[in-house]
Amino acid sequence: MLKNSKISKKRFDTSLGFRRHRNSIKRKSYKYGRFKNLIKINGSSYHELKAPRVLTIYSISESFLPDDEREYKITLDFINDLSSSLVKGKVVVNFEDTESINAAALLLLYATVHSIQQTSKFDSKVRLSKSLIVNKLIRASNLKRLIERRELIVPCSRIKRLPVVTSNDAKYIDDIIDYIKVRIYDNGLDANDESVLSDAIIESIENVLLHAYPKGGSKLHKQWWLLCDVIDDQLFLAIHDRGVSIPNTVKHREWFERAFQDEYPEIYDEIKNSLTPSQKFLEYLNIKPNIKDKHLINVSMTGDYSSIKTEGRGQGSKSIKYLVNENESGKLWVFSRLGLFVYNSEEDSRLIDLPIKIPGTLIQWNIKIR
Repeated sequence: MLKNSKISKKRFDTSLGFRRHRNSIKRKSYKYGRFKNLIKINGSSYHELKAPRVLTIYSISESFLPDDEREYKITLDFINDLSSSLVKGKVVVNFEDTESINAAALLLLYATVHSIQQTSKFDSKVRLSKSLIVNKLIRASNLKRLIERRELIVPCSRIKRLPVVTSNDAKYIDDIIDYIKVRIYDNGLDANDESVLSDAIIESIENVLLHAYPKGGSKLHKQWWLLCDVIDDQLFLAIHDRGVSIPNTVKHREWFERAFQDEYPEIYDEIKNSLTPSQKFLEYLNIKPNIKDKHLINVSMTGDYSSIKTEGRGQGSKSIKYLVNENESGKLWVFSRLGLFVYNSEEDSRLIDLPIKIPGTLIQWNIKIR
């Protein structure tokens, strides 16, 4: 009897060990969210979603390129986690351990919450950071008010810091330009710089309204978000939309094939030589594996074409490039879907593959405050 009980115990231990081993292997493929803890607030239970230590989609080093993929992925994962958790229940967004947050990441975060707010009723709270600088950004941008569904600060030139500005039309363009002229430049912009800066802002927003979203859609669904941020002597401007993205829209411009030929003549000739009489250039391009989002963004941002005028792209990107070229520390970033275009000058631009998709398009550039 004793012997049989020892055998049974041995079999049980072996079976239990096997099950534990099997379950540990299964768990390796699980993706755990960052909100496991429940917090009681006024008798209600809230899931706690912890923000990462650094929220960034580009490096804070001199290169201003995406950090190592880990930081980029952590930021995008957090934003995606927030998106899915807000629609499921009550959430406390905890920034307690966040030490830095960059303008582009802040804008993506804001747009994500704002987009969900249009279709879902959520109950959420914010726990602020130990960092005063992070708290200043969260408050000044309207992010805390937005997450907690409180009344937002209206943008105007009288306030000290412009919050994230959002609209589905050209409503706030004059307020944005007036704020920059009055609050940032203290009415010191000369006529030429004011004209170029105004053109860059106006045409960036008009490009969103005209091209970022499917034609025929409601104006209510053509949302854009803009953020200004001052760091030392640099003014950073970022504009974001959640449209169909540059890679999806640029291919359908009437000037696209000509621009692609100018930018990638060898690839263009290879494609044209492979076409049958019944095939079209765009049809073959869509199945060409080595043509990535970054290449299509590059085509949209180079050359002398315009996306507004009959002959091409309008002056939006030209105005931005002019401002960037006038600034020794000037850079232009264009994030769209899985591609990134980084522009330093006409002789220095880079194309980068992104590990996680950016919804729509985010454009950011910086100019020197004179």
